[in-house]
Formats: sequence, structure tokens, C-alpha cells
Amino acid sequence: MLDSPAPAGVRFIALEYLDDWRATLPRLNDADDTEALHDYRVALRKLRSWLKTFDEGGDKAQKQLSGLNESTGEARDLEVFEQWLEKDESPAAVYAREQVKDHGEVDVARVEAKTLKVAEKLAERLSRYTLEVPLGAGAPVVPFSWAYASALRKLHNDLTEAALAASSIEDAELLHKVRIRAKRLRYALAPIKDWPEVGEALKLLKERQDLLGELHDRHAFVGVLAGIVRRHPPPDIAAGLEGLVARAHEEGHALYQQYAQHRHANDVRLAALIDVVTERLGKRMGLHVEVVPQG
Repeated sequence: MLDSPAPAGVRFIALEYLDDWRATLPRLNDADDTEALHDYRVALRKLRSWLKTFDEGGDKAQKQLSGLNESTGEARDLEVFEQWLEKDESPAAVYAREQVKDHGEVDVARVEAKTLKVAEKLAERLSRYTLEVPLGAGAPVVPFSWAYASALRKLHNDLTEAALAASSIEDAELLHKVRIRAKRLRYALAPIKDWPEVGEALKLLKERQDLLGELHDRHAFVGVLAGIVRRHPPPDIAAGLEGLVARAHEEGHALYQQYAQHRHANDVRLAALIDVVTERLGKRMGLHVEVVPQG
């Protein structure tokens, strides 16, 4: 796959991600599968990220994938919020769980129908995907490994720039962008996860993504709690809700410190690993010729 022409390599992995996404659909109908929605969204993000990395799918497809991501996002956020309060039996926590339990329900039939429709169109588009890439000196075909190396470089640079721009825990939106950039680089590296350098890089990125994910959740919890407070609950409940807000802030500050420490300890190592990976990809020269039937 790495030595195939660039469009073929992009298409091969995109179709695998597309199949993985479609395979999560039956689980959404299983009420006992608590991870079904999460896994559906992860598969969707992997596909969406890969297509965006190689500028494939077009604006319409990206909008459709974004719409599906957003339509399932509220339910997942509230699911995580309820899990955060799961062992808290204080009156405020019980009240908060009651306030959100009927919100964010996913219309599974609609999601399933939309997913199948978008997937069918994407599969057809990918069957004729091309990729414009500059040819090296004397190279008759650009191998996927070269385009892949270039994409990984750009994703790492994007992550570094986003991380430098987010300098405070108050930069919630910027920190969320860092998390997205870390995910995109991690998802892009996944097809070569068996390489030792990639395995180590994936571990570092997963640790960073998890810290930023937990931090994002705390920012989201504050927003949910603020919305509940605006509904004017009884004074004693309101006081308890403010206590939950304080708890979310405290946990968020601790997570931010862990994130900053992780960056300090691992940024140079991550950059070195990406250097090794892209150098290995750039040195690959053998090509497999792809034969595409005409007509």
C-alpha cells in the first residue's frame, strides 16, 4: 500500500475507514451497548479526518459528515456528564441528572439512514479519486509513501502551532483545537501502527488527547451546569450546583497542569519520532503499478 501510487493509497485506507464506520451502525440499535454511540463517533471522526488530510470528499461530504458528528455530539456530551455525576448522590447532583436525562436523545433511524446515504456517495466518489501531487525529479509516479510523509509533517506542524497558541486554561476553544490536531495526527499514523516509532508516537498522542479530552469535558460540564442554574432551581440546589461548578474548575486546572507537564516532557521526543517516520516513508522507492479498468 505504501508503494502504490498516491491516489490508490489514499483511497485504500479511506475505504477501510468507511467500512469501519458503516460496521458500527447495527450497534446503535442495541440499548445495552453503552459504547455504541462512542464507537460510531470515533469511526466517523477517523474517516472525516483522513478525508480532510488528503482533501477528499469535497465540501458537501465534509458538511454531511460534520452534521452527523454534531447531531450525535450532544447526546454523547450529556452521557459523559451523567457518568461524571454517577457516584454523587448529593441533592444538586441528583437534580442535575434529572434535568438532562431527557435531552440529547439520538434519532437512531435518522442517523442510520443518513449514514448509509453519505457512505454510498463517498464510496462512489472514492472509486474515482485522484490526487494532484508534484513529481520528484525523474519520478514517473508519486508513491503514496511520499504524499503520506508530507501529510504527516503538516499535521505535526499544525499540532505544534495550535499548542503554542493555547497558553492558558481559559483558552477553551484553542485547547479544543489542540485536541483535534492531536487526534488528526494520531488517526493519520494509525495505518502504520506496527512501526516501533509510530507505536511510541501513538502512545504519546493518546495520552495527550485523553488529558485534553478530560479538560474539554470539564469546560463542557461548566456550561451544562450554568444552563441548569439559569432555570432558577431552589436556593439550596443552586448552592450545590455552584459547588459542582467549582469541582469542575478544580479538576480542569489539575488536568491543564498535567497537559503542560506532558508537553514539556514529550514535545521534543514526539517531533523526533515524526522525523524518523517521515524519513522512512520518504526513502521508499519501490512501486506497485495499479491497473484500473477503463470504460
